[in-house]
Amino acid sequence: MMNIVQGDSFNLTITVESGSELIEELWFSCKKLDLCKQCTKVDDTTYIITLNTQETCNCTDYYTTYDITAKLKDNQINTVIYNGQLRVLKKENVINGN
Repeated sequence: MMNIVQGDSFNLTITVESGSELIEELWFSCKKLDLCKQCTKVDDTTYIITLNTQETCNCTDYYTTYDITAKLKDNQINTVIYNGQLRVLKKENVINGN
């Protein structure tokens, strides 16, 4: 399970173990967070998804799910991770009022 703290930025590194040459794009989506973001390709097998503070600041303490979806070079769509577990933790402590 992934944990994200409300209002914090978050980075997730995704490593593709096989078939990376077939991938055109990789996407992170979470309905409850109202997010669908393209992952950034770092190299042939590594992608990063970054959620900034604005994307997590209005979240409250709850459990939800996310998907990682690959768009392949032949335009096929494959869900790589379906209903991955995600918990958004309520921010309890602040620094300088943030």
